[in-house]
Amino acid sequence: MRAFIVLAAALFLPQEKNEAEELFRKMEEKLLQAKTLQCKVEGVVEPIKLKLAGALWFGEDNHVRLELDGRSEEATRSGTVISDGQGMRIAASDTARSMAAPDNIGRAMRLWFARAGLLSSFDAAGAPVTEFIDEFAASGFKLGAKEKVGDREAQAVEFVIKASPRTLREDPAVIVWIDLKTHLPLKRTVTTKGSSFNMGETTVVREIYSDFKLDVKIDPAKFELSKEKK
Repeated sequence: MRAFIVLAAALFLPQEKNEAEELFRKMEEKLLQAKTLQCKVEGVVEPIKLKLAGALWFGEDNHVRLELDGRSEEATRSGTVISDGQGMRIAASDTARSMAAPDNIGRAMRLWFARAGLLSSFDAAGAPVTEFIDEFAASGFKLGAKEKVGDREAQAVEFVIKASPRTLREDPAVIVWIDLKTHLPLKRTVTTKGSSFNMGETTVVREIYSDFKLDVKIDPAKFELSKEKK
């Protein structure tokens, strides 16, 4: 009887808030709710020293455009993902393929960017991302240190995301630095093993985000498949 009373009392105690998860969810929701969203990305993949430069545009009605260029002394990798809401085109270096755009590709790609960044979004676009986005869950949230990213006050949030069996072999460990005023991501590191860049070894992707613009008009030509090289 005593054990039952203790258990019942515990159930009615207020649950401790996870400040790290609350901050992350605010950031995620802001990226999801914006009518339009665009930003620039710079980064590096270690240890192969692949320098990254890219940009993304998310519009309404499943309109998506991702651009990424990676360069090192040994390799050059580039890619583009475009959805006009009905059709979708994925181009990587010298190859390209077209397909019908999944019904919720816009939301799926925004979630993927919020949880794992731009480079991981390219990996996801090559698979039927909408089939397993709900499995790509974030958990284990912890607060890291507060620090300045450029001139912005940021809070680091640490978590892990469940690896997709189609893109990664190990649950990635993520740290994202979130702007305390805008709730937008400022930078991120993603650490995993078994990525397409470095099979069997640890890979660290570092990304820095800039020039965020929310709810502004995006040139419709950004999402036109017909304007892309065949």
